[in-house]
Amino acid sequence: MTELLFQNNSYIRQFHSRIKQTIPLPNGSVGVVLEHTAFYPEGGGQPSDHGQINGLPVTDVYREGTDIIHVMSELPPTETVEAAIDWARRFDHMQQHTGQHILSAACHELFGAATVGFHMGAQSSQIDLDLPGFTDEELKSAEQAANELLVRNKAVSIHQATPATLHEYPLRKPPAKDFAAIRLIEIAGIDCCPCGGTHVAATGEIGIIKIRSWERKNNAIRLDFVCGYRALADYQYKNLLIQELSGRLSAPGPQLLAAFDKLLAKADETSRQLAAARQELSIQLADNLYRQAEPVKGIKIIAYQLANSSPAEVAGLARQLVSFPATVALLAGFAGDNSKVHLVFSCSPGLNLNMGAILKAALPLIEGKGGGSDTSAQGGGPAVHHAAHALELAEQSVIALL
Repeated sequence: MTELLFQNNSYIRQFHSRIKQTIPLPNGSVGVVLEHTAFYPEGGGQPSDHGQINGLPVTDVYREGTDIIHVMSELPPTETVEAAIDWARRFDHMQQHTGQHILSAACHELFGAATVGFHMGAQSSQIDLDLPGFTDEELKSAEQAANELLVRNKAVSIHQATPATLHEYPLRKPPAKDFAAIRLIEIAGIDCCPCGGTHVAATGEIGIIKIRSWERKNNAIRLDFVCGYRALADYQYKNLLIQELSGRLSAPGPQLLAAFDKLLAKADETSRQLAAARQELSIQLADNLYRQAEPVKGIKIIAYQLANSSPAEVAGLARQLVSFPATVALLAGFAGDNSKVHLVFSCSPGLNLNMGAILKAALPLIEGKGGGSDTSAQGGGPAVHHAAHALELAEQSVIALL
């Protein structure tokens, strides 16, 4: 059994211990079990600590029964070891975890919401609230209330309780399992609940709680938030982003949305004009191709390749062509980066042809997939260098069926 130093003091950064056991791990790493440790193992939504043992990196920590396993790439050379926690990582986790308790307490007080899930990620953390709905105004209220609680700089205390003494504490939620002894985290006058994680000693050390967003997730409301130095980094990034956008759009921060809306409106108008121009070009191209095509047994077969075109543009040209009577359109359109070719095979109504079958025969040449009906079929594939051969095969198939 490993003695857990962090259970009573989250601020232990360095300690001495002895190696009690070593365990070979499947990936070639080694698991080291110490007599006592300040390394927190992953659990309760909180990632594990990292650090060093005798100067060698500890890359993961997990619990196995009553032992704590420290994952290392090599075994320390001595039985007695000196260990150090990655303090920046540890304090970050302390800020996020205590911040979560405060945010959960604020949501419980404001909305009667129970926290039914917690996850601490590398960039942000999330809590899931047992609520049927949520609004942006409620987000602002929860954020304001949480920050008002933390600036009181209330003490954060650790208690060890038993079933006989549990009633002495103002629990926000009861323990999820039966227990002989349980660790409680109490934030004076704000919150008290079972927790095994690492926490700051006073709420003022968190600095700030920022809720970044909310969403519905698995019949709950998920809040994404950052605390402390993460919140500062988030603000610094977004402030820099605003400054950069302000410079590019020649608009101060308060006018950015209006400038962006104006830019979007201009882009939409340009897109509409471009779409209209492309439609007109497609009509003209279809007319030219039809007039230039020589009929075969009374049928005009038009095989054509379009560079830098989308599947929708290829299909649009095909529709224009087969609007003419007795016409077969065999088209190949190439993506802008020439990474894929898109085939569209169509024919005018009344022709006794099966364009789906003709396409199916051509698709293997371009290593493609697709399908369609008797009058229209399309598909794509990456073998662009065989597109011309695919069109030739399709044209020969059409002629054979006439």
